Amino acid sequence: MSSGTAVGGEGTEHRKRGVAKMSEVYGWDMSDGPGLHFAHTADQLFAEVDA
Repeated sequence: MSSGTAVGGEGTEHRKRGVAKMSEVYGWDMSDGPGLHFAHTADQLFAEVDA
């Protein structure tokens, strides 16, 4: 993990960027979700890809 924002990263710019990219990729509005799986997906996969 590069930034450590996956745990407790809700509301951070990193998480917002990840959720925005998820919305773009999936084609519907996403919102922040519960759990570590969602956090890692939004923070590490989608936010990092968009960086």
